[in-house]
Amino acid sequence: MEPTNPATVRSDRATGEARVPAATSRPVLLALAGLAAVVCASVVTQVFLAGLGLLVDPRYLAWHSAFVHVIEASLLGAFVLGLASRSGWVVPAVALALFGLVGLQYALIHGADGPTRALHAVNALVLFALSWVLARRAVAAAVGGGHTSASRPERTWHADYLLAGGIAALATVAIAAASAMVLPDASTGPASSVSPADAISYSADAPGAELFAANCSGCHGDRGQGRVGPRLAGNAALRDRGYVVDRVRGGGGIMPAFRLRLSDDEIEAVVDYVRSAWAE
Repeated sequence: MEPTNPATVRSDRATGEARVPAATSRPVLLALAGLAAVVCASVVTQVFLAGLGLLVDPRYLAWHSAFVHVIEASLLGAFVLGLASRSGWVVPAVALALFGLVGLQYALIHGADGPTRALHAVNALVLFALSWVLARRAVAAAVGGGHTSASRPERTWHADYLLAGGIAALATVAIAAASAMVLPDASTGPASSVSPADAISYSADAPGAELFAANCSGCHGDRGQGRVGPRLAGNAALRDRGYVVDRVRGGGGIMPAFRLRLSDDEIEAVVDYVRSAWAE
C-alpha cells in the first residue's frame, strides 16, 4: 500500500478532484467557499439594487454600478485561494470563468444595444449558479475529505444546508442595509465627479440639470455615458424631440414612465437639457 504524505495533495488528472487533501488546505477551501457564498449573496443584492433603481428611484442604480466591485474582489480572492488549496484545476478555473462572466456583464450593458442588453439579467443567473457550484465544491472538498460528495453524503448534505443558510443570511443583511441607506439630496446633483469639460452642462443654472441628476443619471450616467439605460451622448434618437418627450412621459422597455413623477413642464425641461447636452 502506497504511503500518503499528509502535507501534500494528490489530484486525479482526469477530473481535477483532490483525492487526498492536505490538512492545511481545508481552512483555505472553507475560506474559498465563504468568498463564493459572498458572491452568491452579492448577486442577489445586485438584483435588488437594480429593482430599486427601476421601480423606486433611478439613483439606486449608481449603487448597483458600484456594488459590482465587491463581486470582482471576491472572485479574485477565490481564484488565489483555489490555487493555494492545491485541490485540482477545477476550482480556480471556475473562479476565473466567473470573473470572465462579470466582464461580460460590462460588455452587455455598455457595448450592446436592443434585446441583447437584456442578457445582462440572464447572465446574473448564470453568475449565481456557478458561484453556488464553486462554493459547494469547495465545501465538499473540505468536509468530505477531498472526495466527491457521493462518498460522504451525510456530511456534504449538512454542509449544503449550512451554505444555503449562510448565503440567505448574507443577502438579507445586504438588502436590509441597502434599504436603510438614505439617497443623496437630489438638489446636490450627481455624486460622482464631473470633468471640467462637462462643467457647463452641469451648471446649476442649466434648465433641467437638477431634474436629470435626480431622475435620469442613475440609469443613463451623469455624463450621458450609459449604465443600465442606454447612452445619451451622441444618441441619434435625441434628434426627435417629440419621441424623447413621449419616451420620458410614457416610458418603454425597462424605462419607467415619469408622467406621474414629473409635471409636463418638468419633462420638457429635462428633455431640452438632455438634447442640448448630448444630441448630435
